[in-house]
Amino acid sequence: MSENFGLVKEFYGTMTLSIGGWIGVGVSMDVVPFLVVSLLCLAAVLIAFGIWKRKRINHKIYVLALLLFILAFGSTYIPHQVVTIDPANVSIIKVFDGNSGQEVVISDHTDIGHIITNLNEQTFQKGKPSFGYMGYRFRTTIYDRKGNEVKTFIINSHDRIRYKGFFYTADGSIDYDYMENVVEKE
Repeated sequence: MSENFGLVKEFYGTMTLSIGGWIGVGVSMDVVPFLVVSLLCLAAVLIAFGIWKRKRINHKIYVLALLLFILAFGSTYIPHQVVTIDPANVSIIKVFDGNSGQEVVISDHTDIGHIITNLNEQTFQKGKPSFGYMGYRFRTTIYDRKGNEVKTFIINSHDRIRYKGFFYTADGSIDYDYMENVVEKE
């Protein structure tokens, strides 16, 4: 785990963050997107209220709105799991190899179990935006038992993926060689 970001431990999907080394706050990673959107909305409402009233409003409201925005945006950089899927709920994985231009459908439950378990074990740190970058190795799309697309991301290397417009770095190692072998054998 990365000590640089205050991460002390991870236990059953709850991350404990160290604030100044003294206080531990447990935050379920399932709640984080809701909290981020809520804080951004609150900041927008405070700013809109200030503009709508057109009165001289105490600068504390603007400072509070700015702090809420920074807190919401900064919370997206907390290391977290990108993939949290039960391998038993996955029917197929489609992998498009950016080097060869070949798309492979992985339906073998042993391969699916290995790939999903490996991805579930990784904690990722959000990095720089990936907009404007061309080329990739494995565009991976995971489908559930009903045939619905669950997750799409790009695996670039043993420790780097592209997901929702950003690069993410794994704290461990993605089993990239296994993925290469599965794609080549199909």
